[in-house]
Amino acid sequence: MLLIGVALVSASSYYSMNELHERMMTSDGFEEMHTAMMGGDFAAAEKYHETLDFECPMHDLVKEGDVSMDDFRLMHEWMISGDFPEEKPVELSDAAWNLHKSHHTEIYK
Repeated sequence: MLLIGVALVSASSYYSMNELHERMMTSDGFEEMHTAMMGGDFAAAEKYHETLDFECPMHDLVKEGDVSMDDFRLMHEWMISGDFPEEKPVELSDAAWNLHKSHHTEIYK
């Protein structure tokens, strides 16, 4: 029964992440913002970030240096795939891991 519960929570988290991703992908200017952001070009990303119709907290965290580009790219891969790790990967900073867990409380209880 516990296994079924874990599977359902994982599936709902996966689908909610995919829904967010779909919403982001269809937003005007998202592709340009995403390309600039992944390349670390915050001046260009800022132009598009302000026009998005959803909140993108990672933009400001990376821009301000609270999360490194490497950490951002790794967490970005998780969001796209829906494959969230159960434990902190060695290469991820403690700060980024704690931030990630705080944003995905339904997964990390």
